[in-house]
Amino acid sequence: MIIAKRLRGKAIAAWLGPTGDAARRAVDRVKQRIASAPRRLELYFDIADPWSYVAAQAASRLVAAYPVDFAIRTVTPPASDVDPVPALRAKQAVRDARQLAELGGALAPLDLDTTTAEQIARRARDSVGKPPSRRRWILPIAAAILTVSYAVWAILKAFEVLQ
Repeated sequence: MIIAKRLRGKAIAAWLGPTGDAARRAVDRVKQRIASAPRRLELYFDIADPWSYVAAQAASRLVAAYPVDFAIRTVTPPASDVDPVPALRAKQAVRDARQLAELGGALAPLDLDTTTAEQIARRARDSVGKPPSRRRWILPIAAAILTVSYAVWAILKAFEVLQ
């Protein structure tokens, strides 16, 4: 029993360590070659966030350099009932703009193509004034169900071992 626990611990450590990381990357490369599906780059763009414009610039360069699919997801500001300090958001935007201004010479101008810019503008217009989607609860609920079911399974296995 003690040897089995030690072996299990060593196997977990190996899987989570650099050897396991290399194995997971190799398996991922094989899956990518077999599926031959293009990789997808999703940009979550917040119009009020100055750093989103830098991310958009980097994303456009990545799309130009690598064979990836590109998707833009527009992020709207949080609703007033979930934003604890809305005034702090404005102060942080000013702080971020100052930091970007200091980097001004180091950053190239934003070079989005017209379709990407139109897509950003259209999604921004469509999302203004709308409440958050009800689908935003699907992933947290699914994660909670999965976590609870795993905890129940672990408890049942512990009782099984103890008997």
